[in-house]
Amino acid sequence: MEFGKEDEFDPLVEMGMVNSQLNQITLSINMLKVAVISAAQKPSFEPWHSELIIDFIHSLENYCEQLRETIGKERISAVAWLTRSLLELLTWIKFCRSSRENAWKFHEDALRDVKGLIEAYTKICGALGINNKNSARAMEEIQALAKEKLGLDEIKSNYLEVSKAVKATDSIWSESFTHINKTLSKFAHPTAALIHGIMPKVETRRDLQVCFAIQGVHFASHCVAELEAILGVVEAIPLAVGYQAKGGMPAWGSWPVARVETTNGGPQSNFFWAP
Repeated sequence: MEFGKEDEFDPLVEMGMVNSQLNQITLSINMLKVAVISAAQKPSFEPWHSELIIDFIHSLENYCEQLRETIGKERISAVAWLTRSLLELLTWIKFCRSSRENAWKFHEDALRDVKGLIEAYTKICGALGINNKNSARAMEEIQALAKEKLGLDEIKSNYLEVSKAVKATDSIWSESFTHINKTLSKFAHPTAALIHGIMPKVETRRDLQVCFAIQGVHFASHCVAELEAILGVVEAIPLAVGYQAKGGMPAWGSWPVARVETTNGGPQSNFFWAP
């Protein structure tokens, strides 16, 4: 089969489409901001959960704005990095949407990440012989927050990696994530393939940048769809009788999950509330 000119890959045309799609995503993000304000008033959304959704929306907006700024510029590594970030953001949204326990785990990991950063800073100071007076106090503050906000007597820095979180999503997405993430990483970092193989080839570099941008828009669109599903609940589903909160999770009355169709045509059950 031979393709005519209208089917040929034109980077300028494709980037115009990327910009147009980003405009549509921006409109959707603004609608999400309104929706989350409304959802936060419902008893089915606890404050920590509303804040998590808001942070997801702001992160999505930020990545899309940065992706837009690369249009018309030689920014292949930046586009690969932003697209990979949108890929990971989509994975975390999927992970948190799949169950309340997963969402709480991600909520906790924000503090675990900070503790890991302080531990790394402490080691850097030790390696460079720098007098570090702040880490001990920071660790005390983190532990106090863990007790007050999370109900944990002790918090460690063993956060959940995205490569493991993706396994909690559907198998097709899990397998796709691994291959796409690996490919984008080759261009997001100064690898031999990028420095010595792709960078000297101007046309190839530009074409790949456009392809990555198209992927980024695709992942951003799916982020919007996942967040719309979370916020578009008509009625809350009551908590299963006998459920016991785990790991310091505060009890809640319901979990806002959109009803989706399964392969047999019936609504998906709220299986993750099984005691």
